[in-house]
Amino acid sequence: MATFTQQVEELVLLKCSLLPDEILEFMFSEERDTDAWNRVVEAQSNNDSSLQSLISTPARFALKVKGRPIWFEVQLPTEYPSCQLELCIGVRGFNISRGQQDHWQNVVKEKLAEISDSECPIYELFSAHLLSLLHEQTGAVEPLELKTPSNPVKERIYHALLTSHHLKSSQKRRLMQQWSSELHLHGFAKVGHPGVMYCWGSKSDVEEFVSKVKDMQWLALRVRFVEELKDIESMPRLRSSWSEVEKVGEVVEEMEKLGRENYVLDLGIGSGGKK
Repeated sequence: MATFTQQVEELVLLKCSLLPDEILEFMFSEERDTDAWNRVVEAQSNNDSSLQSLISTPARFALKVKGRPIWFEVQLPTEYPSCQLELCIGVRGFNISRGQQDHWQNVVKEKLAEISDSECPIYELFSAHLLSLLHEQTGAVEPLELKTPSNPVKERIYHALLTSHHLKSSQKRRLMQQWSSELHLHGFAKVGHPGVMYCWGSKSDVEEFVSKVKDMQWLALRVRFVEELKDIESMPRLRSSWSEVEKVGEVVEEMEKLGRENYVLDLGIGSGGKK
């Protein structure tokens, strides 16, 4: 219990130290775990430990700076701080290269060595080092382009369309954005009722994304198609790799930009607003 209490106190300290454009968000596959950790941290801020019994899984959270394409994900073992922290901290980002990822992992390793005698290593690592480096050394998210292979053998690009009764869960939305980044996918999701998800990328990445989405709990989830995308050269430049819209009409607009509005109109999605 003493170790758990120390973890909570350090997370509270870290959260209170964040600047307005810095974010700490818990992330779990089950939304109840995310809610439980948020409630425990808030309770600790109010000197109330009665909610600690709600915790059933170790803390897992992301630390981000708004507008920056790189962030950190931390998974604290139950024995923290008596563990090898380098193995608990991962680097994630929007279309970052392997070289960039290796660079930031080395930065994490170097900074951990500098604070090896700290009583609050996670707090000191991020508040004194990593977050400030994100502010200084990474630019804002740049518009991304869908790149086509330059070699004669073209990569097979697939796309997928999924629909559900609704898409409201903030946890599901965060996970889909995370997966799209990790799998180098492009696409968008329509939140609210109904839920619509469309993505494209390499065959294996699209199939893995669809599998991950299916593994979550849904009401009336349907995989409309997962198939090869033939005319990839016609795809226009994109604002970002993954975005969200709120209206059915915006789904049609997004698909029109890609020259693929018939994929949704033929399913009756947005047909009422299409002439």
